[in-house]
Amino acid sequence: MTILRSFATYKPLRFFVGVGLLLFAGGFALGLRYVYFAALGEGEGHVESVVLCVLLIGMGLFTGLIGIVADLIVVTRRLLAKLLTLQPADRVENAAPRAPTRRRAQSAAPADAATWS
Repeated sequence: MTILRSFATYKPLRFFVGVGLLLFAGGFALGLRYVYFAALGEGEGHVESVVLCVLLIGMGLFTGLIGIVADLIVVTRRLLAKLLTLQPADRVENAAPRAPTRRRAQSAAPADAATWS
């Protein structure tokens, strides 16, 4: 189980597309089976095969899409890790965005009028 987990973590595209292809192939095979029976005129009793076919094909496609998204997350994580190792530590700490500060308008009269007299 640990091997599958680490494989899915570090090579998610290969893992999820492989699982997706297995699901898609199973659904496609059931679809071909239904088309074969329908061509012989016996397709009326095989509606369950069509439902399972559509379900497996959909699951295969969505699993492949999850693999693409997971691969994008891995690439982003690697790029961020590489970026953080290249920057000095003090720049990383100061790199946090700061909220803009409002400057107070300079008044013509000083705050303490007694100091100017």
